[in-house]
Amino acid sequence: MGKKTFALVPERIQVQMKELLADLDVPEMAEEGKEGSPVAAPGGIMMDLEHEKRLTEVEQRAKSNSHRIEKLEPVVEEIHNMSEILVEMTSEMKHTNENVEEIKEKVELMEQEPVKRWKDSTKAVATAFLGAIGTALAGGLIYLLTMVK
Repeated sequence: MGKKTFALVPERIQVQMKELLADLDVPEMAEEGKEGSPVAAPGGIMMDLEHEKRLTEVEQRAKSNSHRIEKLEPVVEEIHNMSEILVEMTSEMKHTNENVEEIKEKVELMEQEPVKRWKDSTKAVATAFLGAIGTALAGGLIYLLTMVK
C-alpha cells in the first residue's frame, strides 16, 4: 500500500472522491499538493490506496442502500394504508357484533312468543273448564236448595 497524491486518483472518480471527502469533513485531502508529494489532511493523515478503496466501497454501499430504500418506500406506504384499513374494519366489526347481539335478543323474544301464547291458551282453557264446573256445582246446589222447601 503506497501513498497516493490526489492527482493519481482516476479521473472518473475524482468528482465523487471530492464530494465524499467533503461529506467526511476532510476536503483538504482532495487538494492538489506540490508535484509528487502526497496530499496531507490536518494532523498529517495521508490518503492512500486503502482509504480510497474503503471510501469507494462506502459510496457504493450508500448508493445501494438508497436504491433499496427507494424500493421499500412504496411497500411501507402500502403497509401503512393497510393498517388504517384494518383499524377501520375492526371498528366496523365491533359495530356489526353489537347489531348481531341486538338481533339475537329480538329473535329469542320472538321464539318465546308462541310458548307464551300456548301457556296463556292452556291457562284460559283450564280457567274456563274450572269455571264451568264451578258454575255447574253452584247451579246444582241452588236447584237442590230450592227443591228442599
